[in-house]
Amino acid sequence: QNKSDGHPQVSVKQIISRKIVVPSEVEGKWNAVKILVRNKEDEGLGGIHTLKLGSSFTPVSSGLIVTLGPFFPNFMMDQKTYTSIGNEPLNPAVQLIVEEVGKIIYKGWAFKKFPSMYEFEHQLISIELLGAIPAVVS
Repeated sequence: QNKSDGHPQVSVKQIISRKIVVPSEVEGKWNAVKILVRNKEDEGLGGIHTLKLGSSFTPVSSGLIVTLGPFFPNFMMDQKTYTSIGNEPLNPAVQLIVEEVGKIIYKGWAFKKFPSMYEFEHQLISIELLGAIPAVVS
């Protein structure tokens, strides 16, 4: 008799694919983020950038393309989703997608309160979330 009968095969290397869910109370409320880019070889090439969500930029002399995904003021994740619990900036996070030579080398989150958690690791560049700018609602 097969002991694993009816039980799905579980692979240790399975990557959990989570959906990004932007709640209605957050949708359209945030316009941009402030990020700190550090160049580990030349401090002068780093700096603070204010960037619109969804935009891309290339840190000076890095050859990288960094695209900003959604911003969540109160980041939360579970088995299936990345989302925000409300619109209070209790655990701010922004998604970063980093490309080098046309390949995505990092797709993850930058956290304001925990800059070293899930930090984007690169020999030359580090990126830190400093804050977010609310959308101006007329």
